[in-house]
Amino acid sequence: MYWVDVPCDDCYGKAEGRALAARAATAIFRLNYVSVYAWLRARSRLPRTIIDELCRRQQKQQWR
Repeated sequence: MYWVDVPCDDCYGKAEGRALAARAATAIFRLNYVSVYAWLRARSRLPRTIIDELCRRQQKQQWR
């Protein structure tokens, strides 16, 4: 997830840590998509069009 940096490499092997982080991020993203999106728009200083594009890309990656 582009806004979460999960330091799993210390706890697990690098490949396992990355896979776990990706699965957790995807689950969190699916559950909290609306609230995370709202939080991003409220908190971020980036223009909303950039945030919209990031969220759109994240959604596309999810279904590949």
